Amino acid sequence: MILECEIELVFKKSLNMSTYHHTLYRDDRLGIQAEKITNKTDGGYGLGKSKTYYYIDNDEREFHTIDELIEAYNQKYKDSEDTPDMEVKYIKVLISRKIK
Repeated sequence: MILECEIELVFKKSLNMSTYHHTLYRDDRLGIQAEKITNKTDGGYGLGKSKTYYYIDNDEREFHTIDELIEAYNQKYKDSEDTPDMEVKYIKVLISRKIK
């Protein structure tokens, strides 16, 4: 499980086009990325309102808010030790009881 304060999105790259600006942020430890797309106004000089989309590695869904991302991530990786790189497996051990 993760909280919003544990997500460390780091700038990776940006692409400046004539009609929009695209920026990519990643948290490689958690396998999360955010893409911010900002449309430019007429003539390409001013910036309009931006939209941010969030993704989890190996998950086809797209999330529009950080809260949606966190909820889906916590459902996918339910245990605190469960991460994209590690999987939690439990082993049941049976031993005989000692009777007095």
